[in-house]
Amino acid sequence: MAQIVEFTGNHPILILAAVLLIALIIVNELRTRLRGVTELTPGAAIAEMNHGALVLDARAPEQYAEGHIINALNAPLDTLADRLDAIRKQHAGKTVISYCGNGASGARAAQLLRANGFAPVYNLRGGLTAWQRDNLPVEKAGERGAGRRQPKRKRARR
Repeated sequence: MAQIVEFTGNHPILILAAVLLIALIIVNELRTRLRGVTELTPGAAIAEMNHGALVLDARAPEQYAEGHIINALNAPLDTLADRLDAIRKQHAGKTVISYCGNGASGARAAQLLRANGFAPVYNLRGGLTAWQRDNLPVEKAGERGAGRRQPKRKRARR
């Protein structure tokens, strides 16, 4: 015990930095839990997608056109509230995964969906940036099936 007190006295800046880091971690966890939005890693999102989850891109149409998760529905955050009924009719009872570029707008979209009766709703942790960092497929507007494995062509026999 005396060694801990001595270490603290000899390294006050190090102790202060450790206390601040612990406080930041606690605040971040509390904020995430109070938001009521559960986040999924890209790998966990794929598992949900394989079970029929609806993937919702909360970015602007121009950003969506530059690249998005395959089969994602573009519903920009600023127009999402107006499209809730259409989304509900089309995808009733399915899990919803929202995302944006980095995760912030996707979390707000997930909050809005959850507040309007959608469940379960998840946010893709890190957004499309994390998806691409994990080398997962992205398609661009007009490229149906981009990122999907193409069938191998047979070689002609000589």
